[in-house]
Amino acid sequence: MSKQFLLGMNVDTYSPDEISEGWEFLEVPMGLHLDPFLSNRAYEKWREMYSRTDIPPVIAASHFLQGYGLSPATQPPYDEEHLDFWMRRGFQRMAELKIPVIGIYGGFFTYVDEHDKSRARKRTLEILNKVADLSKEFGVEVAIEPMAKAGTVFPSYVDGLAVMEELGRPEIQIMADLNYFLRLEEPLEDILKKPEACLHVHIQGDGGAQPNVGDREAILVNLFTVLKDANYTRGVSVACPWKSTLGGDLDIRKESKITLDYLKKIRDSVYA
Repeated sequence: MSKQFLLGMNVDTYSPDEISEGWEFLEVPMGLHLDPFLSNRAYEKWREMYSRTDIPPVIAASHFLQGYGLSPATQPPYDEEHLDFWMRRGFQRMAELKIPVIGIYGGFFTYVDEHDKSRARKRTLEILNKVADLSKEFGVEVAIEPMAKAGTVFPSYVDGLAVMEELGRPEIQIMADLNYFLRLEEPLEDILKKPEACLHVHIQGDGGAQPNVGDREAILVNLFTVLKDANYTRGVSVACPWKSTLGGDLDIRKESKITLDYLKKIRDSVYA
């Protein structure tokens, strides 16, 4: 049997203590838990929380340039001092928690109109070169995440591959988010164009809920088959708002267990 990819959960506003056992990694929201503008003393509670969990953190994928006027990073007026401080301390904290990959939203890299497109692309490459330098220094890989948004420099997965290749920095690779593939009706097989470049994958269910909500099973089977064909052995994380499928108030421990069992069953069927 081929080596399988890992299943993980984006803890978002929860803590590892609140979710079910059995997840194979955690997706850590950097801008929430590792916020570089938090004092070291305020950050200490999050560092302690992750140090006591048995589930390894694999990726800090969300909220890379969260708030504070840092985003979009391609639109003036720029505050380079803030941006540089945020990125350096963010990488320091990720390295401290032994997080090997950071994901960066494509929504941070926008242009105003077609006349602004080349300037925004140049600015995007400048920022990603800075990120690549920090990646090399701290040993944290970087995955850019296309977000299917008009007015962004790399809306589709293929667009993201083109930016990655133009940049030419091995520290910068790419992330696949199922929702954005579906939004653009982009074939999941585009992941196979350069399978070794995919550092992380996100999945959700209908309406932004967990993957077992709605009718996504056939889509998930297709995605998991593509990942198997790509010999992908990194992480697939559930990154979404959670909804109660049991009635009443949300019980995140029970719901995360239901979701994990559902995904393991599909993964096992694909690799059988």
